[in-house]
Amino acid sequence: MSKEQIKQTVSEYMTFLREEAKKQGISAEKIGEKIGKSGNSVRRSLTGKHCPQLDTLLSISNVLGVEFVPQLITPEELEPVVYTAPFLLCINPVKQEFYILHRGNPACLLWVRQSEPLRFIVEEVYDEVNDPDSVLSMPFIKEAQQFFKEWYEKYKGTLLF
Repeated sequence: MSKEQIKQTVSEYMTFLREEAKKQGISAEKIGEKIGKSGNSVRRSLTGKHCPQLDTLLSISNVLGVEFVPQLITPEELEPVVYTAPFLLCINPVKQEFYILHRGNPACLLWVRQSEPLRFIVEEVYDEVNDPDSVLSMPFIKEAQQFFKEWYEKYKGTLLF
């Protein structure tokens, strides 16, 4: 990853933290007080005018109750999943939740319930379907289950979950 890509990634994360602080009604000054930095320094980091040190980034995350989970999988490793599969996998490592977006017809969002055996629950259907409950009996569900099992086996033990 180039230095410019790292700066861009940090900037995007700081934008996320700025929005989170705004949602929670926590000012840069208040964050600064809690982490031992000036409000101006925190504000510059949150607005992308300054690239913070890792300890500052982690401290701001902690104040906002956001768990920072580094991504150790390279974009090249994820490329086949993201660009060639009929499914997109959405991961929330903090809550250990997994969602699969089926891009075909019917387009739908599936929640992978962590149980034995794994259960898929239809969260939303984006195409016209007479009976949304019938989605779980469609052939692509078996493909989605296989997709998730292969992905899980490949990446279990990483910092994703």
